[in-house]
Amino acid sequence: MLAFAADEGFRIAIVDGLRRRIPGIDIATIQEADLSGSRDRDVLEWAAGGGRILLTHDLKTMEGFAYERVENGFPMPGVFIVRWTFPIGDAIDEIALAVEYGSEEEWRNRVVHLPFR
Repeated sequence: MLAFAADEGFRIAIVDGLRRRIPGIDIATIQEADLSGSRDRDVLEWAAGGGRILLTHDLKTMEGFAYERVENGFPMPGVFIVRWTFPIGDAIDEIALAVEYGSEEEWRNRVVHLPFR
């Protein structure tokens, strides 16, 4: 099963919804890891170290930092950027689809914007 990391600003309602929808989902938050206030590059490093796809609302900088990791040959399990205005239930549905039908290889070194369709 895919593993996820939610950055500090990611809506906890989406994390909670995913945990209810998919029992046993491997999803960790920055707050749970006691890394609040970390820089984006450090967040990506933490997520990659755990083989986790990063969930974020950060449209400004996270995509660039993610591709910088790839260009420098560092692991990058993937980043899902969810627009803040995307409805919570729809975000849960989209991420649940990735869990059900996706693979680690499919998302590796990619940044995707939700919705997928």
